Amino acid sequence: MARYSRRRCGPVGLAVALFLDSHGVGVRLVDKSDHPSTTSWTQFFNPRSLELLEASGVTANILKESHS
Repeated sequence: MARYSRRRCGPVGLAVALFLDSHGVGVRLVDKSDHPSTTSWTQFFNPRSLELLEASGVTANILKESHS
C-alpha cells in the first residue's frame, strides 16, 4: 500500500514522488486521463526548483525542452 498518494501532480509533485520512491516510500500517482497531457500549466521554474529537481536527473531535459 502506498504511503504517499498524489492526484494531478505537476513537475514538482512528480519530483517529490521520485524522491520519496528513491528513499523506499511507496508512491501512488493517480490521473483521470489515460494519456499524457499535451499542455502544461507550468509557466517557469525558479532557480531553486531547478536545483531541487537536479537530484531526479530531469533538469537538463527541462532546460533543453523549455521555451526561453
